[in-house]
Amino acid sequence: MDISSTLLTYSAPAWASFMAGAFLILTLSLSMYLVFDHLSTYKNPEEQMFLIGVILMVPCYSIESFASLVNPSISVDCGILRDCYESFAMYCFGRYLVACLGGEDRTIEFMQRQGRRKSFNTPLLLDHIDDKATIKHPFPMNLFLKPWRLSH
Repeated sequence: MDISSTLLTYSAPAWASFMAGAFLILTLSLSMYLVFDHLSTYKNPEEQMFLIGVILMVPCYSIESFASLVNPSISVDCGILRDCYESFAMYCFGRYLVACLGGEDRTIEFMQRQGRRKSFNTPLLLDHIDDKATIKHPFPMNLFLKPWRLSH
């Protein structure tokens, strides 16, 4: 028996389809509530329009998962569409961060100011006398992790 005939004859267990459908309805309702909440208080459109693009990633994933579970033969097509929307959502997240920093011009100025700084407060990698290095963990990890000695 080959894989294509197995995929065409496969059907998910009823309990799995029921649970997936229940979570699909839950994610759709919560995501739509959040989207409509942002749209009803649309006071900062430069930030909120990109944030809505990120929020819509949750229903996209849940619909793709449910469709792939119910009909495995279309899972590759659904996966391609999901990956396309994921790249769009990543773009929206990047644009949202730029909008939070005050726009493209202020972001460029901020990055240039950060690039001019030559010294850092605490370097991550410290050299020791024996030509081995130690990684010092940043706060709060340094409270329960000892410095990590690198060796060859």
